[in-house]
Amino acid sequence: AYRSAPVFGFSKMTSNTLFIGNLSYSTDENKLREHFTGCTAARIASSEGRSRGFGYVEFASAEAAQAAMNAASGSEIDGRPIKIDFATERSPRPQRSPQVNNPPSNTLFVANLSFEANQRQVEDAFRPYNVRGVRLMTDRETGRPRGFAYAEFATVEDAQAALQAMNGADISGRSLRLDFAQSERRSPQARTPQGPKNPPSNTLFIGGLSYSASEDMIRQAFSNCGEIKSVRLMVDAQGQAKGFGYIEFPTVEAAQAAMALNGAAIDGRTVRL
Repeated sequence: AYRSAPVFGFSKMTSNTLFIGNLSYSTDENKLREHFTGCTAARIASSEGRSRGFGYVEFASAEAAQAAMNAASGSEIDGRPIKIDFATERSPRPQRSPQVNNPPSNTLFVANLSFEANQRQVEDAFRPYNVRGVRLMTDRETGRPRGFAYAEFATVEDAQAALQAMNGADISGRSLRLDFAQSERRSPQARTPQGPKNPPSNTLFIGGLSYSASEDMIRQAFSNCGEIKSVRLMVDAQGQAKGFGYIEFPTVEAAQAAMALNGAAIDGRTVRL
């Protein structure tokens, strides 16, 4: 069964409220109401005006909520199979000191991330603490997420506040584990060129891209590096940019020469190769 989720925003948290998960980012409250015709209220959880992929529907009674859950089990909204459970009221989180192994810095190591979490979700979660950038770590060869990230903040104090408030917080169904990044882990926007770590290849990984970066922008930035065979910008299942891509050159030597652009700015973001 899908894990019960805390409710935010309803005036009274009772068992007459259902949590609706796995929603498309395009699903709005009207579609929720249409799908659950007997509900008395519906809300899409959002951050900075963007859907977080889940919501809540409230019914007049627990019995009505149970009937709606039974009827909608296995159904789809906007082409996605929804997950339904009774919502639960969040109990006050006990004050606890996170286990910190590294000295304070303005960058946090973010562990236990769901493979479904994207950069935008993590940035939104840390936005109240003046986050400057988030770097989700992926496998260089496959592009698959590795389940951890680095989040850079404006000041050490902002990072400390984020660590205290967000350690154990839920993103995409997983509880975050936070620590200060080790000193050798530089900020996601201020890394110095370090050269390739994988065996030489004619294809370069390019990370730290803005969500608005286009293939033409990448080709223009690397125009002095000679012929470019292809540029691939990775997107998620909803077609949203994931902030990284791949550039293929005719030869290994051309790709190695292009490494000189590690740390360059494209569309206002410092990229890493």
